[in-house]
Amino acid sequence: MIVMPSWMRIMLASGLCFAAGGVVALYISANIFNWHSSLAIPAFFALPLPVIFFIAIVTYALISIASSLMWIHDPKPWDFRGWVPLFFSHLLLNMAWYILFFGYHVLFLSLILSMILATYVMMLTAAAWSHSRLAFWLLMPYMAWVLYAVGMSMAVWLNN
Repeated sequence: MIVMPSWMRIMLASGLCFAAGGVVALYISANIFNWHSSLAIPAFFALPLPVIFFIAIVTYALISIASSLMWIHDPKPWDFRGWVPLFFSHLLLNMAWYILFFGYHVLFLSLILSMILATYVMMLTAAAWSHSRLAFWLLMPYMAWVLYAVGMSMAVWLNN
C-alpha cells in the first residue's frame, strides 16, 4: 500500500483535474465558435461558448477541491471500489464528453456519454456525503452542470 501525505494528494488531485481540462483544450479547434453559432439550440441551452468554458473552469476548480478532500478522507483510496478511483475514471468520461461534443461534434455519442457521466457524478456526490459534507456541497454545482450538459446534448442532437 502506498502512503502519500495529504499535501501531495491535494496537489495531485488538483493537477490531474486541471490537466484534464488542458487535454480537452488541445482537441477544441478555433472554428468551434463557427460550429457552435451554426447550431439550432433552444434558448435555454444556448449559452455563449465563453460562458460554457468559464463554467467548465469553475467546475474543474470545485471538483479538484472536492476530490482532494475525498482523497484525504477515503478509507480505501487505492481499492478499485473506493471513491478516488471512481472519481478519476469519471474524469476520463468528462474529458471524452468535451472532446466528442466540442472537438469532434459527435452528437449522439456525446449524448450517451453525458448520461453515463451524469450517473457517475450522482454516485460520486452521494458517496461524498458520508465522508465529507464540504466535498458533497462542492460537487452539487458540478452535478447541476452535468445534468445541464445532458439536456444540452439532447437538444443539440435532436435539433441538428
